[in-house]
Amino acid sequence: MAIRVGIASLLSGQEKKEVLHYWDVFKEEYHSVGVQSFDHPNLGFQGGECSDVEALKVELVNLCERIRPFEIIVDGFGYFESPAKVVFLNVIKTNALLELHKEINRLLDDKCNDIFELYTPENWVPHISLAMGDLSNEHFDKFKVDYAEKSPSFNQTISNLALVEFKNNGRVELLHCFDIT
Repeated sequence: MAIRVGIASLLSGQEKKEVLHYWDVFKEEYHSVGVQSFDHPNLGFQGGECSDVEALKVELVNLCERIRPFEIIVDGFGYFESPAKVVFLNVIKTNALLELHKEINRLLDDKCNDIFELYTPENWVPHISLAMGDLSNEHFDKFKVDYAEKSPSFNQTISNLALVEFKNNGRVELLHCFDIT
């Protein structure tokens, strides 16, 4: 039976704490908790319907053995207007990031069905979500005004790939986290 899975990199350290701070801001000030369907702030790479998760895990182990940790650069807020209102932290496209994304996309395209169109290499916008799914138009616009003068910026080391499952109840469950060494 196929399950809906995704590949992401989990944030760590002070950078994770900063994203969790923004999750709290959105919860308290803008009444948005949709991003918290997953307990881990992350950078998402790709997803799809997978019927052989064990084979996918083997391929992810192999991928993590071939690559090395590298830094991503996070710079400022970004916004998606559709298909739903989303506030995120921009992740700058670097060659290392784009190459890893292409490898993950190829892997999921091979091992899964119906990969996420918005996450294919030609459409992917690397980002770390802060609010999504339940952010009203009013609160979306209010955040843009309230935080117009702020521009969070930090570097984060990509040192893991996480395999997650998108559950029918809307939650996202961590299936396995693979270290990149």
